[in-house]
Amino acid sequence: MSNYIELAAAERQIEEAYHHGFEKGREEGHGKAEQDFGAAARALLLACRQLDTLRETIIGNSSREILDFTLAIAERIVRISVQEQDATIVATIEEALRRAVKSDEFSIFIHPDDYAAVSAKAGEIVAVISGLNNIVLRKDKTVERGGAKIESDNCTIDATVAGQFDMIREEIKKKL
Repeated sequence: MSNYIELAAAERQIEEAYHHGFEKGREEGHGKAEQDFGAAARALLLACRQLDTLRETIIGNSSREILDFTLAIAERIVRISVQEQDATIVATIEEALRRAVKSDEFSIFIHPDDYAAVSAKAGEIVAVISGLNNIVLRKDKTVERGGAKIESDNCTIDATVAGQFDMIREEIKKKL
């Protein structure tokens, strides 16, 4: 019978050792899995943060490109419109003169193709601007159609299409 007890005790010890080894292996495996999961979660979080930074950079870079593209389209449309409408140059000159430092006389440099339209309205332009006595129109091929450069003893105004868009660009850049 002592062999039987020893055999039963040995079987119990084997069973206990098996369960102990199984539990120890399960706990170690669970711990390793938690470590691996934690490392994977940290790597995923880092990747998400990097993607978020990249997304912000792309948005930041492309917003300026989109703005430049939008302004280029608007500028093209305005240039075409200006070439087709004589009233635009007259309105541009009147607005520039309103913003100018007061003076008795202004020299207005305009594209030769705009000369006839502005010349026909010169009297009206002088009458509309208070304190203005005279304007001198000068043809200048360097001034783009639809725009003007205005000079007096007191100031110089760039009312060219390019100059106006440069001002718009600068104001938008200040806001960004």
